[in-house]
Amino acid sequence: MSNEDLRLAKNISSSDEITHVIDSFSQLNFINCQKLADMNDPGGMYWLGYCYEYGIGIEKDEKKAFTWYQKSADMNDYNGMYQVGYCYYLGIGVEIDKNKAFTYYLKSAEAGNFMGIWKTAWCYRYGIGVEESYDKFYKWIKKYSLYGKCAHCNEDNTQPAWCLLCDPDIATRWTSRNKDIDNCIKMFQLRAFAYEDTIEWIPFERLNDVKEIGKGGFGYVYSAIWLDGIRKLDRNYVRTREESSIVALKTLSGSLKEFDNYVKCNFYVSKLKIYGLTQNSENKYLIVFQYADNENLYKFLEKKFQDLTWNNKLKLLLDISNDLYYIHKADYIHADIHGGNILQQKCIKNNIRSYISDLGLSKKHNENDSKDRIYGVMPYIAPEVLSGRPFTKAADIYASGVIMSEISTGQRPFDGYQFNIELALRICNGLRPEFAPGTPEYFIKLAKKCMDSENRPLAIEVLYILRSWIESIEGLDNDEIKKQFLDADNLIKDLPAISPSHPDHMYTSKSIDTQIIAGGLKGYGTCEHCSQNNTNEAWCQTCDPKMETQGWTSGNEKVDNFIKEFQLKALAYTKVIEWIPFDRLNIIQKIGEGGFGSVYFATWLDGIRKIDYVNGRYVRTREQSSEVALKTLPSFEENPLRSLKEFNNHLKCSLMGTKLKIYGLTQDKKTKEYMMVAQYADNGSLYKVLSTEIKKLTWQTKLKLLVSISEELHDIHYAGYIHGDFHSGNILLDKSMRTYISDLGLSRKVDENVSNEIYGVIPYVAPEVLSGKQQFTRAADIYSFGIIMTEMSTGQRPFEGYVFDNRLALKICIEGLRPKFADGTPNCYIELAKQCTNLNPRIRPTAYNIYNQINDWLDKIKDSDYINEVVKRKIKYGFDKIKGFYNVDKIKNLEIDYWHDKIANLNNTDDIIIQLKYWFDKINESEDLDEIKKQFNDKIQGSNYVNEIINHEINCWIDEIKMSNNIEEIIKQLKDWVNKINDSEDADKIKKQIKDQLDKIEGSDYVNGVIKLKIKYWLDEIKVSDEVNEIQKHKIIYLLDKIKVSCDLDEIKRQIKYWLNEIKGSNNLDEIKKQIIYWLDKIKGPDDIETIKEQIKYWVDKIKGLDNIDEITRQFLESDKIVSELPFNFPTHTDQMCTSKIIDTQQISKILTSITIDTEIPEDSKPINFFDYE
Repeated sequence: MSNEDLRLAKNISSSDEITHVIDSFSQLNFINCQKLADMNDPGGMYWLGYCYEYGIGIEKDEKKAFTWYQKSADMNDYNGMYQVGYCYYLGIGVEIDKNKAFTYYLKSAEAGNFMGIWKTAWCYRYGIGVEESYDKFYKWIKKYSLYGKCAHCNEDNTQPAWCLLCDPDIATRWTSRNKDIDNCIKMFQLRAFAYEDTIEWIPFERLNDVKEIGKGGFGYVYSAIWLDGIRKLDRNYVRTREESSIVALKTLSGSLKEFDNYVKCNFYVSKLKIYGLTQNSENKYLIVFQYADNENLYKFLEKKFQDLTWNNKLKLLLDISNDLYYIHKADYIHADIHGGNILQQKCIKNNIRSYISDLGLSKKHNENDSKDRIYGVMPYIAPEVLSGRPFTKAADIYASGVIMSEISTGQRPFDGYQFNIELALRICNGLRPEFAPGTPEYFIKLAKKCMDSENRPLAIEVLYILRSWIESIEGLDNDEIKKQFLDADNLIKDLPAISPSHPDHMYTSKSIDTQIIAGGLKGYGTCEHCSQNNTNEAWCQTCDPKMETQGWTSGNEKVDNFIKEFQLKALAYTKVIEWIPFDRLNIIQKIGEGGFGSVYFATWLDGIRKIDYVNGRYVRTREQSSEVALKTLPSFEENPLRSLKEFNNHLKCSLMGTKLKIYGLTQDKKTKEYMMVAQYADNGSLYKVLSTEIKKLTWQTKLKLLVSISEELHDIHYAGYIHGDFHSGNILLDKSMRTYISDLGLSRKVDENVSNEIYGVIPYVAPEVLSGKQQFTRAADIYSFGIIMTEMSTGQRPFEGYVFDNRLALKICIEGLRPKFADGTPNCYIELAKQCTNLNPRIRPTAYNIYNQINDWLDKIKDSDYINEVVKRKIKYGFDKIKGFYNVDKIKNLEIDYWHDKIANLNNTDDIIIQLKYWFDKINESEDLDEIKKQFNDKIQGSNYVNEIINHEINCWIDEIKMSNNIEEIIKQLKDWVNKINDSEDADKIKKQIKDQLDKIEGSDYVNGVIKLKIKYWLDEIKVSDEVNEIQKHKIIYLLDKIKVSCDLDEIKRQIKYWLNEIKGSNNLDEIKKQIIYWLDKIKGPDDIETIKEQIKYWVDKIKGLDNIDEITRQFLESDKIVSELPFNFPTHTDQMCTSKIIDTQQISKILTSITIDTEIPEDSKPINFFDYE
């Protein structure tokens, strides 16, 4: 600083001179700020605080920084107010206090500070230091008008350089040329809240220097340079990008589920940034997301463990718990949390932030798991999941507890153990990871609580505990918590560094068979060879597979080794593959002839393996003379690998869930042909069933068949295979109409090199394969599935009337010829089939997408039969109640008449009422009431069936009142119903539950007197209830109706939020929760109550017609009537057989290249939404 500058600073006295000083200095430094502050200038005080905070011209001192910010705020400087709020929020020089943070943000906002306005809106949006309020959020966000005007609508921008009304729509004006991808990304773009949050389709050519940096169980991770760069705004709120940004890429495992999960969780402030989606040259989709420069948690601990204080460790855990809380808040379960999926990123001030990544195995909390197999890293999987129960949010908490042990020791959990069944059984029996010596006792107790088998905390509870520990450590008081953690810091440097002692310690999620683990826990007895617990019924995984490989031979060493390979993988006695001597098979008849072999029906004299339960133990035995199918295989001498390929494919796919059972191999001693011995499907092929039974099949039955077929096709694809010969002749059915995909002779691994010869049945072969442009792919299998869908519609072979030759192939490739649908086929069905047979293979859905879509239709159709099912339950309930009464009149008065009156008001119930009357008369006419009582008493003795029925009745009744507008009548009916079930044995228990709820909230600041009065009202009204959650659900519906007639939206929203938080463990609340949260997010502006009422009415009407259920059901049911009138014509060509033949794709390709073809992909099919975005 010059002498002239010093002179100016000493002599200034007026405000003009202060302004002159500020303008004169080109760089604001500590001395200048000190002088300005000494003159009681609020701006000088603010900047002096800034110098102390960041160490500009003086040693960094956050406490002094806060002091000067506070002085500036006290003098009404809005920058100082904002900075005080910021300090309270982050704990800069003062203890964290979110309430005070909000207070100062609000003061600065009211004074006009634009960042204060934004932070105030943000606090209202997420309930930080103030009650969450969307309407107040919207009010403040509208005031954030310093962002300028929108160039399109001339209204104020709602965010910097972003108009919420116009820009999301503008962002969707692009295409990836795949409608599924477009729909997925655009759905999230329409929800974008700011310019920087917009998800993009990123052309792969805009990504340079792609390098593999990791590999997991379901994909690869790469680093790359994104040439266009990450979106950002400059200081003047002008849109720009960080040029050549480093990003991470992760391959998707066959579907958009992981991308969908990531983006949805990002809406709940999950911290890992998702930038978009791309597709590489191999047609694989990749997520583009934030690059974490400090790798995963395990590698980070390996390098930095000795340098980390316990405060550092707790902050890492706080980040992890915060991310997990938001994942759970989005109603997702991660299901694969481990040290390899926690990423570390260096931030400002060299702080490290942790992010939970890899949501590929994540699922909604009510989504079904695989029946017998899970995926994960064994030490992190909760014992209840290992033993066969589904993943839950509590299982994620268990994994967090294991990570806490990892952070304590710096070592992977269970280091030195093999990750095998023995470890899984020990975990299920109570084994847990150890902690490092000197680990604070508070920390150990919380980690053990997280790993408890029964009662684990919620993510939000863990978050609060960790936050309180950090505040204690950084606070001024020397309490016990602070002492424990500071003492533990001194022990870190003394901990030895230990490298993993077993190579199986890879952070790769692997397949785990829970059946075996459950078997080891269920008491299947003890192995007579090793004296350990059997892992399945009469089966020891350690001993029995090896024993099965002994004592037999086929006479060919290669065949023996092949069979023994699968015998060693057998998980149960009934799943063992055998060499079956041909003289133990009696061939009855030939039942099929294909392009690659014959099929025979035979009797296996030894019979299929089975397990009996005799005298309290499992005993191995066999069925006598079982019916089986034999399929000849290609000549072993000419090509041994080709001969056993189909056998191998079937067995490997069966490990992943395909249903056709394979029993073993045999050889005809006369012809020397090898034969595969398989399950006999006694109803023949799908083609045969459709050709004879089409008029008898309802759409419900056909959809069930397609669901089963698509599920099994997904299993084949998931196992890494392509079927390659998928048609209705290769889909078998049994008498129970269960489907089985067969004939995997042409199947191959996805990455397997194949010959140029193409075999198949022309109508089912995809155009890209017919034209020679591509080999068979999974998308080609999907094309075949679409053709099968047309066949299911008409009952006819596709392209009936055409010869299956090159002329048909050319029409398929050039003219886009596709099979027709029967009249009356539902539109949604036709759209899906067209999507499957689209010329562009990239546009076709996956088998998993198809399964979900058709299953959704099936559920809607099932709902149309719901009333009948309910009535059946009600009749049975009336019978069962005989057990508790002594005269028929009482039964009728209390139960049957009640339900008769209820049903009488429903539509289309004449037959039901007649049926009820028949049963009522039957009871009245009975002369032996005691005998009736005895019959039913024998069935339900010792059970809680009556209570279960009552629960069911209440559930049904609650569903019925969802659409009611008359709340007073509902309350009256509820009271009537409650009085009718006053014989429940659990009355006292229910009253105690409700009282416990009251006791739990007693004295709470959050629950105001109004809510307490309402709870007391319900306590007085409900004399007996079998399920308190049902009353809570009713209360939510009541409060929703109250919104229609009330202006006090804040009060109602508080009440709804309270009830949502109170309900634990309810089985049928997802829709209500979704609806309420959705509506709370949608309400805008409390000033216009009439508009709000209209919006609510629209929303309620929308719920009533959710997913257009009635229309979908109507289409399928109407189509059933039309099918019965369809003509059926037998094939006109003998070539219409399900026989795969060689297809001359070279000739087809030559013809195609000689013709000018419009290569544009037709946009002729409406996109189908395979993802639930709401």
